[in-house]
Amino acid sequence: MKILKIWAGRIKENLSLKVIIGFVIMTVLFMVGRSVVYVNEIEPRREDVYTADAVSRDKEGTMLPLKEGMTITQRFLYPQDQMMAVGVELYSDAYKNKGEFSMKVYDMETNELLGEENFDASKLTDMRAEAIDDVTYFNVPIADHLSGNENRYMRVEFSVLSLSEKSSVYLFANADESYEIADITGGEVEEPLSIVVRGYCYHYGYWAEFFKWGTNVIYFMLAGCYILITLFRAKPQHVFIIAGTCMALCYAFLIPPGAVPDEMGHIETTYYYSNKLLGIEEPDAESIYVRKTDKEALGKIQTTPTLKEYNYFILNITHRTDDTELVKIEGTKGTDNWLLYVPAILGVTAGRLMNLNGITTLYAGRFFMMFAYLLFAYLAIRKIPVGKAAMFLIVLSPVFIQQSCSYSYDALPIELSMWFVAELFSVLYEDRKIKRRDLIVMAILAFLLASCKAGTYIPECLLFFLIPKEKFENPKQCKRMRLAFIVIMLLGFLINSIPYLMMVLGITEATTELQQYSNSLNCYTVSDVLLQPGNTVRVLITTFLQYADFYFEGSFAGPLGWLNIAISPIWAYTMAGLIFLGMMTVKDEPEYITKKQRIWIALALLATVAMVVAAMFVSWTGKGSTTVSGIQGRYFTPLLFYFFFLFRGKFIKIEHNVDDIIMYAGLGLNVIIISNILSSVQTVM
Repeated sequence: MKILKIWAGRIKENLSLKVIIGFVIMTVLFMVGRSVVYVNEIEPRREDVYTADAVSRDKEGTMLPLKEGMTITQRFLYPQDQMMAVGVELYSDAYKNKGEFSMKVYDMETNELLGEENFDASKLTDMRAEAIDDVTYFNVPIADHLSGNENRYMRVEFSVLSLSEKSSVYLFANADESYEIADITGGEVEEPLSIVVRGYCYHYGYWAEFFKWGTNVIYFMLAGCYILITLFRAKPQHVFIIAGTCMALCYAFLIPPGAVPDEMGHIETTYYYSNKLLGIEEPDAESIYVRKTDKEALGKIQTTPTLKEYNYFILNITHRTDDTELVKIEGTKGTDNWLLYVPAILGVTAGRLMNLNGITTLYAGRFFMMFAYLLFAYLAIRKIPVGKAAMFLIVLSPVFIQQSCSYSYDALPIELSMWFVAELFSVLYEDRKIKRRDLIVMAILAFLLASCKAGTYIPECLLFFLIPKEKFENPKQCKRMRLAFIVIMLLGFLINSIPYLMMVLGITEATTELQQYSNSLNCYTVSDVLLQPGNTVRVLITTFLQYADFYFEGSFAGPLGWLNIAISPIWAYTMAGLIFLGMMTVKDEPEYITKKQRIWIALALLATVAMVVAAMFVSWTGKGSTTVSGIQGRYFTPLLFYFFFLFRGKFIKIEHNVDDIIMYAGLGLNVIIISNILSSVQTVM
């Protein structure tokens, strides 16, 4: 009751005509934008249909005249996996028709009725007057067998229930005896015929459902966050709970499993460690065990998914399976660091234990990664003492969401880095002593970050030493804690990174599939880099001159996935501007950073960049290359908060706190970006 009274008091205090008008304007703008997107992106896909011709016809075709009481029965072999409907082709040369047709589709093996439908002959008018495609399709929807139909024998039964004498309707057919011959009763034909049968899977069906669901989710986000911000004056972390969940769900179904860079390899690694958790021994060094339903799902996903694949996902995600038979697939673990996959491992394992089908299990792994993302991002926003709006926008940036809600092993380092900077700054800039809880949390985060990506983010962890001695209880505790911190980082680094470094240095053979691929590239070695400094400097300069903007944009705005979905530079740099504004000091606000600390943060950033470049130089760059290969903007995503924080200071100040406006503007920008992604998905496919 106390909470309800507090909420009621806040509503009474903050509700005003201005707030109501703002909500109405937001709703109107959303509805207008929704209509524009539907007309430009969804409606054109209505005609975007792929067909699976079970029985085709030649250019001329044959037209079978229909009469009342006629029944045509024909067997056919369906050639594709997916089938949303089975149809025949009808033609009429009469102005008005009166009658009714019926069609049923059966499974030949079980005689199960797969679907049935009636068709009103009055829908057919004189097609000689039609300018385009003189044919109408009579389709029977297949509700329960949308996949698993490849090479399946079926039977279609077409009946003319009634047809007036003045009607003139024909059924398209073939005289090609290579097809099954139709059994025709109630009518006479001059030669054996096969009626034309087509299977249909409408892309529009998926996109229409996604649009309806997605726009509801987005409006819920915009409305919910608006109410939280304006009426309840909610804190940024509470606004993020709604915003992060809604954005993550939209990304999950726009960029499906396998479409995020290297995700297929990470999925195989997740299954490898899931097997370890379940006590399943792998069949051999080059294979891993999965269920048959998992193998089917993994066989469907692609790095650049087609619209057929989108349909497969949406049509199968709710099905359960009782098939627990294990089969092997080619693949193995991609890394020895299982810590990077813990949420995904738990999700996939839960899906297997609950007998979810393969696609649902894949999404279970992703959803567990999403839960981890929401938790760590929430903690980061809650804990950071300055730049809350900037942190809010960073964790909602397209690259951050894409990586965090996938199987990628970039996800946890990005999230943990945001949490670490929040913990660090809360100690640095709050007027208090360091607590045991602070030390334990930062030590755990430093251990995990040091174990990731061959220790690339160790320079960030070393910023722990920016904490002044005065924050500790006494000088002895300060020395003890700093020494313990170094030991913890070294342990994290040694446990998971030494095997990789030994492979790079040529001391040991490559053990993981990723290392073996890297070894096959004939890359620059450490000695090449050190003994040929002129070439090294030239390659580094060329790399950053050519790709500096690509790395910056790629750290928060894409391109996304193997689909190379490009976020418009307008939206990318508008988001960067909002993050910059969200980091600025408010007039009369205390200074939060000294010149010395600013320098050390800048040096830590440069050291991290140098480690990323060095790792790519000696593991992914072939000898003779003029630029460093393999560097991706997402490797620098953990540095975004530090980078923008460097611009925070007394030299740029804003008049008053505008975090609420910045956050809501960022949400609006994210909605535009979702539309941008939707448009790009259509283009690349």
